[in-house]
Amino acid sequence: MADVRSTLNLLRILEQLSHLVLQLQTSLPDEARSKRWLAVSLDSSEPDWREWILQLEQSAIEYRYFYDPVLKRHFLSVGSLKEFAICGENRFHAVEQEWQRWLRDIWRPSNCPLFVLPGFSFAPRHESKGWVGWPDAQLVLPQLLLMGNETSFTAVGLFEQQQPNFVLSGYWHKKPVEEQRLTVDALLEEFRNSVESKNAWERRVLHATEILKSHGDLEKVVLARLSLHATETLPSTAWKLLQKEYPDNFHFIFQHQGMTWLGASPERLLTVMGNRFYADALAGTERRGRTDKEDKAMGQALLKSRKNRQEHVAVVHYLQEKIQHICHHIQIPDLPILKKLANVQHLYTPVTAELLDGVSLADALKTLHPTPAVAGLPVSDALAYIRQEEPWARGWYAGTLGWMDSEGNGSFAVALRSGLYLHRFIAVFAGAGIMSDSLPEEEWKETEMKMLPIRRAFGIF
Repeated sequence: MADVRSTLNLLRILEQLSHLVLQLQTSLPDEARSKRWLAVSLDSSEPDWREWILQLEQSAIEYRYFYDPVLKRHFLSVGSLKEFAICGENRFHAVEQEWQRWLRDIWRPSNCPLFVLPGFSFAPRHESKGWVGWPDAQLVLPQLLLMGNETSFTAVGLFEQQQPNFVLSGYWHKKPVEEQRLTVDALLEEFRNSVESKNAWERRVLHATEILKSHGDLEKVVLARLSLHATETLPSTAWKLLQKEYPDNFHFIFQHQGMTWLGASPERLLTVMGNRFYADALAGTERRGRTDKEDKAMGQALLKSRKNRQEHVAVVHYLQEKIQHICHHIQIPDLPILKKLANVQHLYTPVTAELLDGVSLADALKTLHPTPAVAGLPVSDALAYIRQEEPWARGWYAGTLGWMDSEGNGSFAVALRSGLYLHRFIAVFAGAGIMSDSLPEEEWKETEMKMLPIRRAFGIF
């Protein structure tokens, strides 16, 4: 790998990678000449992730960013050599299979890492309306990949073998095209029509509790709501504030068709590293206290809350039942602990296991998503209720996104504490788990707490 000073901007990094690939072409092995793409990499120190995000925000280049707090690693993909989008039930395996097809057509040195940042919606759409421009699953093969921590990083460039030049340079200073504005305006109008009043939301919660009391199979349903706000704050500024306030969360920014999907999720869906499997059960919520004494008391009250413990135990049992079909050597603590964030605290149980032979990352994703924490129990019944009763399409809210590499490893978060930025407007999303004894006023307060991180980040108080 070559080395480059981190003070250089992304444009300069790509230009240096372009020079490397031109040099590489003079000494390619025979097996490389039949490949469509060539990959080269360079290493450096002192990355400036914030500056790079700002550079990209000021360009017309689509990009994706994901921060994995478990690995303490940033992932950034820039540009698009090829895209894959799909709707339907088979989306996880379709994305994995497409990634494997792309890998077979890439030649790279043995020490050159590769990864992609796929995203998936909450559930496969059963009709075309809602979240225009956002498919059920999307995968992008970028031209530039950057991966690292706060002190060092690796940059990878991907180039068409027949045209090994810097294809992004012509787009760096272009403005978004008119077609993007049309998509943004259409989705903005959809969200304007989907905002509920407090009374309307509480009526929906009350109706759900009545159904739960009378429906023998349905134990819990997660209801979601959105709010829409004008804002002068840009996504890069909001992201910096979210990083500061929630350093241990999964951070993501997916820029697509002139819109920016971003968030700071407290919840990991799963991680796969070799044959090791990790997941989080996160359900049951209370606000943080104003003083240390009050905070401790509220945490203890959360641990003893019958409603919250029931909700949490249901998620733990669901995970245990689901992963026994794809894992063995499952380890789950008997009791939850508190996971404290800046403005709320959750009941949290970590789950570890080993994947059975032949089980892939896509198998694990399909097995777990969506979980009861974002859908309900049983999941199939809850999804049917949400499709029938929820007055707006969730799209990518409560979906899952993350990173996956060329070796089958990956980590995915649930897209919570999230918002969609649409040209000086931010749509903010939150949900609450409804049980038969839920109180509408308390559930409204819970969603308000969950919306605070995004609202504050965008200057909405």
